[in-house]
Amino acid sequence: MREDLQGVRNDVDSLVRSRQSLLDQWENTDFALFVEHEKQEDHARKHALIGLPLVIVGVLALIAGVYFWATGQPSGLYLLVGTALFVMGVVKWSFSNRCRRQAETLADQIREHRQRKPA
Repeated sequence: MREDLQGVRNDVDSLVRSRQSLLDQWENTDFALFVEHEKQEDHARKHALIGLPLVIVGVLALIAGVYFWATGQPSGLYLLVGTALFVMGVVKWSFSNRCRRQAETLADQIREHRQRKPA
């Protein structure tokens, strides 16, 4: 009788430990997904904050270059710098969109992961 009770107690302890291990593993995965999601959102914000001003300044430099070209003044530098700034801004903006899509994908994975939380 005592041995049976000890065996049952050992089985229960083993089940509790395995359940706790499963919960710990789930929480670690959930935290890792959340951290990666936040990192992608931060990258998206950073690229957007850099990309938009570059596009605006590039367009303004291109407008100035076209104006100087139309009036017969030297405009090559304005056109070159304007084009370079505009292209860099568009590239940064596209990185922002890519990071935002990755963050949305991670948010979906987090939602799915949280629905599968072990009971």
